[in-house]
Amino acid sequence: MLKLYIVINDTHFYELKEQEPLIIEENKLPVKLVAKNGFHFSKPLFIRKHKNDTVLVGIGCEADNGRLWGGVVLSGLLFTIYFATGFRILLLLANVPLLYLVYKFFIKPGEFITADIIKR
Repeated sequence: MLKLYIVINDTHFYELKEQEPLIIEENKLPVKLVAKNGFHFSKPLFIRKHKNDTVLVGIGCEADNGRLWGGVVLSGLLFTIYFATGFRILLLLANVPLLYLVYKFFIKPGEFITADIIKR
């Protein structure tokens, strides 16, 4: 299971839960926000000033739990069909979802986790 954390000003750690908002009350500006999963991290997002009391930040990840388990199930299904039929093309197709995740995880790690301001 993929766990993401928010780091505020390099000192405060908060765990993100999927589809649940995280409310952080930080009174001192500027705020440096970084999203991490232990191995990857997003580019630092600086909130210097804001007009409203609330700033909404969107955190994105290329391999959320739905995509991860979807890729595993699809690969497993294609491997099972390959073993039943012997068609070698299915063996190649079964590896595509896993290779995509490896590509995003190791080759393009800067794009793996993103943090953007949605609303100021």
